[in-house]
Amino acid sequence: MTLGEIIKKYREDKNLSQRQFALASGLSNGYISMLENNLNPQTGEPMKTSLSAIKKIADVMGVAANELMVQASDIDIAMEWYNVNKSATIGDGLSAKKQALINAILDMDDSDVDVVTAAAEALIARREK
Repeated sequence: MTLGEIIKKYREDKNLSQRQFALASGLSNGYISMLENNLNPQTGEPMKTSLSAIKKIADVMGVAANELMVQASDIDIAMEWYNVNKSATIGDGLSAKKQALINAILDMDDSDVDVVTAAAEALIARREK
């Protein structure tokens, strides 16, 4: 199932509108709609989401974020600080260490994520020299 299908099924099972789900998650109604339709109207491409959005969605659904990522067959998270043209697909293909790192990031507040991002940027810059 795609993330959008999972959200829609959850909403229907709980008799929630998109607006109610959006309010509960702290995400916009339009964003939830785009996820459910799996379409970015600006690009015409499938939706990409962020780790923080996945965490918010998982919290509303009462599941762990990593569990939601494993269930969703289409989660493709843009790693903007890494390279705009690269992305990490959650699930198959990630080592246990990388999966654990993602899980740890999901539990961090934004200031901690900023520290991890700065460290990652420094490592990437050092590697590119």
